[in-house]
Amino acid sequence: MSRALLFQQEYFYENSPVDKNTDYELIRPVLWDCQERYIKDIIGSPLYNVITAEIIANGGTLTTARLVTLTNDYLAPCLLNYTLKESMINLLFKIRNRSITTDRSENSDPIDRSELKLLEDRYRERAEVYAEKIERYICANQSTYPEYSTYTSSDEVRAQNQRPTTGLYLGGMRKGGNGYGYEYYEENR
Repeated sequence: MSRALLFQQEYFYENSPVDKNTDYELIRPVLWDCQERYIKDIIGSPLYNVITAEIIANGGTLTTARLVTLTNDYLAPCLLNYTLKESMINLLFKIRNRSITTDRSENSDPIDRSELKLLEDRYRERAEVYAEKIERYICANQSTYPEYSTYTSSDEVRAQNQRPTTGLYLGGMRKGGNGYGYEYYEENR
């Protein structure tokens, strides 16, 4: 199965604080996972499939202007931040034959769990801001991206903004009954 990544190695190093000495082979699986989990969830599988099919068909690049704009200006920054968030653990810990280890060098020490959590939260928040921008951009340009709201089968992933919502009725508060109505709360303050 050919994997169509929304951006390549050069984009990752140019737009992230990750040192170029970091092995990209540690990043690529995380990038793919984030793309499948987050980006597909944000834009829905019909639009996602159109983008990835064009990347595969054109040897790793997009040529359609509407898809280039969406990917370069909106999807790639969001995916980059989700990838940074998710790759922290992979870069901090190494799975070896006999155990899981943390590398140390003479010039640096690994961060502790609270610092790791702080960094993960920072990149998650950034990614969520970009995710919201993606949704606003596509909604403002729905005629350009008809795949965003067009679904042909029930097994397709609906975009976050296109999912049906339902309420949950928990029962009414009865006045004057044996239930826990208004009088119960007034008496037990």
